Amino acid sequence: MHIPFSPCSAATQHEFLRHITRCRVLIFVVDVAGSEGRNPVEDLQNLRREIDLYDSTLSSRAWFAVANKMDLPGAKENLKALQERFPKLQILPTSAAKGEGIDALKQALATQITGPEVSVSAAI
Repeated sequence: MHIPFSPCSAATQHEFLRHITRCRVLIFVVDVAGSEGRNPVEDLQNLRREIDLYDSTLSSRAWFAVANKMDLPGAKENLKALQERFPKLQILPTSAAKGEGIDALKQALATQITGPEVSVSAAI
């Protein structure tokens, strides 16, 4: 199996995929601005498909998406497209460059790992 847009070798990708079988929650970070001609909807679909092809039990794990690069042009439109394509999915808009949305990301991860009653400061 080879993720076509990854700069890593197939062996490296296999090692990574083997590693994620131990993860309880999967977080997909997507370049929502579509930098370098990328399509965030297709990227997320491809990632989900590759994970399912590697190990179909991973598809039943808790997961959410992080829509990164919200500070760049085109991000808001692409975020809307992602939300329309995945209406039941929690998609967290962030800008790592500006530090925006990081607290919400931490809280979402804490909630997925420990449950909604635990605050982010107690979990992370």
